[in-house]
Amino acid sequence: MRDRLTYYLLWCHDSPRVWLVFRLMLCLGGLLWAGHALAGSDVLEGTMSDVNATIQGNGRKWIYLIEGVSALIAYRSTKNIYVLGSVIAVAIFINVLLAMSK
Repeated sequence: MRDRLTYYLLWCHDSPRVWLVFRLMLCLGGLLWAGHALAGSDVLEGTMSDVNATIQGNGRKWIYLIEGVSALIAYRSTKNIYVLGSVIAVAIFINVLLAMSK
């Protein structure tokens, strides 16, 4: 079984015609997927009020908790104070974005 798989992989690797067909099928699949994804109405329409209500409620506390735990884990695993500072800087950036989303 392994020899057969190796044979097929090597055959595909050596044949430019197989790679051309594979690339064309990949492009066609991507075009069909993009057309399907962009067709119709917006699925997330009207959900921004729900997101804002979650963030203003308990969501903000959970975000702070996750940021703090991730900062401590990153600092502990690297023992580098710059990692802790960078995670805190990202936390401040997220807080600014949350304040601007009101």
